[in-house]
Parts: sequence; C-alpha cells; structure tokens
Amino acid sequence: MMSRFYFFILIISLSLAKIVDDSKLKQFMEYTKRYNKKYNSKEEFYKRFDIWKKNYNFIKRSNPYSFIEGTASQGAKYKLNQFSDMSQEEFASQYLTLDADMFRDLATVSAKDLGLDEVDPPEEFDWLEHGVRTAVKHQRKCGACYAFTATGALEAQYIIKGMGKNISFSPQQLIDCDDLGGKCKGGNMKKSFTYLLNHGLMLEEHYPYMNSAGRCRYDANRALIKVKEFKFLPKDEEEMKKALYKYGPLAGAVNGVITAFYDKGIIEPMYPGMCPPTINHAVLIVGYGVDKLTGKKFWKIKNSWGNKWGEEGYFRMIRGVEACGINTYTLIAEIEKFDKSKNYKKSKK
Repeated sequence: MMSRFYFFILIISLSLAKIVDDSKLKQFMEYTKRYNKKYNSKEEFYKRFDIWKKNYNFIKRSNPYSFIEGTASQGAKYKLNQFSDMSQEEFASQYLTLDADMFRDLATVSAKDLGLDEVDPPEEFDWLEHGVRTAVKHQRKCGACYAFTATGALEAQYIIKGMGKNISFSPQQLIDCDDLGGKCKGGNMKKSFTYLLNHGLMLEEHYPYMNSAGRCRYDANRALIKVKEFKFLPKDEEEMKKALYKYGPLAGAVNGVITAFYDKGIIEPMYPGMCPPTINHAVLIVGYGVDKLTGKKFWKIKNSWGNKWGEEGYFRMIRGVEACGINTYTLIAEIEKFDKSKNYKKSKK
C-alpha cells in the first residue's frame, strides 16, 4: 500500500516538473524570438535551454535580495537579456577580456601633480548633462571593450576641448592597427593610448566597426586627433571624483561578472565574493551622484553592450567602497589635433 502511495506521489511530482519545464520551454522559445537566437542543432538548442534555465533561476533568486522597488532596500535589478543563454565562462571569455598583465606597479601620479588638491567638486556631476554625450556602441562578439572605452574617453575630450560635437572615433582602428593589443581577444587602454601617441585616430565613418579583427587600414590623411599624454590616477575614489569633474570622463575598469544580467538600479555586492576586485572589463566612468531614495553614492558608467542593455547602455555602481575593483585602473588622456606633416617619434609609456 505504501509503495503504491509513493509511486503515486512520484508520478504527480514528475508531472508537475514536466508542466514547469514546459512552461520554461515556452518562455525560452519566446526569448529566442525576441533576441533572434539561432542554434545549429537540436543538441545546441537544449544545451542553451539548460543554461538559460540556470540563469533564469539565478536572476529570480537575486532580485528579491537586491531590488525592492520604492524602498530603502532598492539596489540593482537583474533580468533576462541577450546574454542569458551563455554560461558564465562563455560570457567572460567573450566580453570580459581586459588584459590585466600591465596593471602591476602602475606609475600613478599624485593628486597634487594632477592639480586636484584645490578642486572642490559638487555632490553630483554627470558629463552627459553638460553636453558630453556620444553614441552608446555595441562590441558584439569581439572582445574589445578596451577599444570602445579608449575611443569613448577621447570622444569626450574632443567635445570638452570645443573641437566639435557628436563625434564617433573608430574602435576598429585600435583593434586592427595597435600591435600591442590583443585584437578581439582583449587589450587595455594603456596600449591603445600608447599607440595613439604616435598615430592619429580616424572617424568611425571612415574606419567602420566589423565585429572582428582585420587588416590595418590606417590612413593618416583622415586622422583627426592623437593622444598628447595620458596618466594613471591614484587608487582613491575621492581623487577619481575630483579628476572626473576637472578633466572629463575616466577610462576605467571593473569586474564585469555581476553586470551580465543588469537591468537598472545601483549595483552593490551583497556578500563577499559576489564581485571580486579582479578587474576584467573596460568601461567609461561619466559621472557620479547620490540616490535620492536610499542616499547611496554611485558612479554612472557607460558600457559597450548597446543601448538596449541596462539603463540605455549605462549602469550605476556603488561608490566609495572600492566595489568590483572600480578604483584599480583609471586613466585620463589629453588630446591634440593630429598634424600629419609631423614625423611623430616613438615614445613609451
């Protein structure tokens, strides 16, 4: 009798599991249509379905702890997006490709040398609200966050210096032509800026993005600007705040694991190890502020995953606690007009 009872319970459990799985399968089918996902085989389809279910459950578990709309507990909200059928390892290998080999013993300059001692920044500041706004781009499957961050920083400088507006420089040039970089397999802004000490930077319309590495097609006659010099900032968020206010958006880096399914709100690691300080993703820090509801201080950061990701291509991260390695690697670059008549000498940084 007991064995029949347990058999009956097992049948019900399996039936319920099938209903739940069928429901998830329907949601996954809708997901593939929404994000135009194509898989080469039945095996690949179900592999992606299994990964998607794990990510679905992760997001479902994460949201109640980090995001309660309209309350003082409000943090970041996560959702299914274009990355939700990728494993964490796949996502990292494709999108978190910042080359950290050159980060050790960086020759940072002091706050005094940067002229920050006398800077008194406001409580909140956003370069976007001061006309320094350029297009949010999408690196797609090329691991070149470093190139998008480097060009983003120089686009901002171009506007701040009054050289023009709505400019879009070519990340593809940095991917193809910088021999120090890792093409679509990673690089960093130090290498990109070093290359631009001796070469001009072209517009994206003259050197369009290809989503892959290719042959260098640099044309000095079409270059507009070059890097005059660049500097590493102290690993201090207050000094970063002053530098951002005085000089412009900062080329920076974070550990990007926690950002994969970001939707909105302020990213704040809820427990040790949730977002290690080991940096792996280049980003452009464009502003800082204080959340009116929670009083939390945050950085406003431009990403390179398209304007449908996050807060129209941007995200916010808690400020003042060295979250996700945000203070580890930040640079400012000064630009000048490229003079193609000059024979720029090789220089090292």
